Amino acid sequence: HENSDGGVQPSPHGPEDYIFQITHVILEHFFWYVENILFAPPGVANNNGSSALIIMQHIFDSCTKVLGILEFMLLADFHPLRIAVHGSSGFYSMAWHRIRSWFARTFKETSVMMNLDQVHTCPEMFAKKTLYVQRLDRVSAAWRTMCFRHYVLAERTIGSNSMGSAGKSFEQMQGTFQNHPSGEHNAAKYRVHEYTNVKYASFVGLGTQAIVDGAKAAVGHDDDMLDKIGYEEHWEQSNSDQISKDLLLEIERCFVESDA
Repeated sequence: HENSDGGVQPSPHGPEDYIFQITHVILEHFFWYVENILFAPPGVANNNGSSALIIMQHIFDSCTKVLGILEFMLLADFHPLRIAVHGSSGFYSMAWHRIRSWFARTFKETSVMMNLDQVHTCPEMFAKKTLYVQRLDRVSAAWRTMCFRHYVLAERTIGSNSMGSAGKSFEQMQGTFQNHPSGEHNAAKYRVHEYTNVKYASFVGLGTQAIVDGAKAAVGHDDDMLDKIGYEEHWEQSNSDQISKDLLLEIERCFVESDA
């Protein structure tokens, strides 16, 4: 808001206008950096592309925090501003839509380039591919967490029965964070989950049961002692809740023996 003398003209909408502007300008700068500096082909041999995903994750984590600035707006002052700046909310951001499309495209290309079942079940044999997939998954989670933060903010501001500024219902907004960007990546994890259920079915829960049996044998019939199992000695006097090293070693032993 600049007046004829080049000075700053106070916004007629009060401080909410500046809070709204500052937040969205910061987000757009972050999005520009992601698009123009960090985007890279999903080739696992490209170390720069894989390393860029680490930076992207931290950027989206920062974006989630930046959205929190909007929590300080007063609803009574925000609503006339919301109408006045119609067309400038987060869902109107072209960069936001391009980044979302990049995730879908990159996950799809990755599922074609890799055998995801092998990557998930034998990570030591496919170290670079595993590293890339893990980093891509983490940055995707950070992106969807940011979208969820936006969803919660909108719900708190206008109520879940309203339509968003971009004409999106809250059910439509859920699609930005609820589902994994790639059906094939999601299906591969499900296959690994079912495979391990079958592979290790013969000793399901044995490690946990071994710990319980060991605790019961140690305390005998003294039920009060169960509350003290697993903590350092003299924990009552020191008011300490430090986990006993002996318990950690016992857990390790039980799981090794159960897996033998």
